[in-house]
Amino acid sequence: MNAIEKVAKLVSEALDDLDSSDKKLSAVIRKAIRIARLRNDFENLWWLEYEMCSMDDDGARMRAGQEIKSHLTKKDYDILKERYAHAYQNERKLGMSLDQRGQIKSKTTLCIFPVEEIEDRVALMEKEAERTSNHLRYSLGAIIQDRLAVITRIRQRVHAFLSETERQLAFGQLNSDIFEQNRLYVDSRLQKIAPDILEKFASAYKRLGEGDSEARSQALTSCRRILKSLADHLYPATHQPVKCADGKERKLTDDKFINRLLQFIAEKVKGRTSGDLLLADLEDLGGRLEKVHDLSCKGVHAEISSLETNQCVIKTYLLLGDILRLAEEGSGLYSDHTKESHDE
Repeated sequence: MNAIEKVAKLVSEALDDLDSSDKKLSAVIRKAIRIARLRNDFENLWWLEYEMCSMDDDGARMRAGQEIKSHLTKKDYDILKERYAHAYQNERKLGMSLDQRGQIKSKTTLCIFPVEEIEDRVALMEKEAERTSNHLRYSLGAIIQDRLAVITRIRQRVHAFLSETERQLAFGQLNSDIFEQNRLYVDSRLQKIAPDILEKFASAYKRLGEGDSEARSQALTSCRRILKSLADHLYPATHQPVKCADGKERKLTDDKFINRLLQFIAEKVKGRTSGDLLLADLEDLGGRLEKVHDLSCKGVHAEISSLETNQCVIKTYLLLGDILRLAEEGSGLYSDHTKESHDE
């Protein structure tokens, strides 16, 4: 089973769960989050994660935004942020509540709870309705229907996401549209500033398609060379000690290209905690590529899976887009940079 087939199977299961009366919407959303991550679909990942956290949980909402900020331009980030806020408010409108006497009163409010908590509250109200008087049972029934309408509206959006994903996969599109937009952006920028890096990417993709272990290893070697070329372009080597983000002084020499890129990012996102995930992603990828390089230098044959190689090549593409947007100071990491609060 290849990568597309694996994701397609997950999408099919999620759609079946969505149509099943005994499956909670929250469980389907968790599966949808997995699908979005596997496809590098950061646009949909954002709102799906929002559905699983409370509106007043500033930390959870901020983390959801931070995860996708670096993959978007500031303009796109702000557009999506406004779009999702509008959709969230429309889908989660409540029209009634109960007063202290158990009487229904019309009141337009916003349901700020995570989907799972809405489901749990509805279940508790249904149990309460079974053992109350006829009058209160009627009132609770109306409140329950009001909350279920919220779940139905969210369910419709989840279904639209899954069915569109299913259609794209049927046409052989593993990665999301937003990843393809990132790829075009990276290719365009590299063609202008560093065409040699673009040639290395073509080599990596060619090797990736050959399928054997040696080709996969060489694809990862190409990724390593790509990051080094980018470091040479954005943060040239220096023998002078540099005070790094952790406060330690280091010589960022030619071979320390990952550290040079880390320093470039750290200087660009100084004072913004939203850059931490980008730094962590680069450190993780750098560690994987260095491991392959060390083994090859020792003459050790590295057994690397096709999935792992594919993930590394894709992550390299994503990181290049993230770093190039930082270089242009057009990254979503610069959105709301004066504060990182519940507005995120």
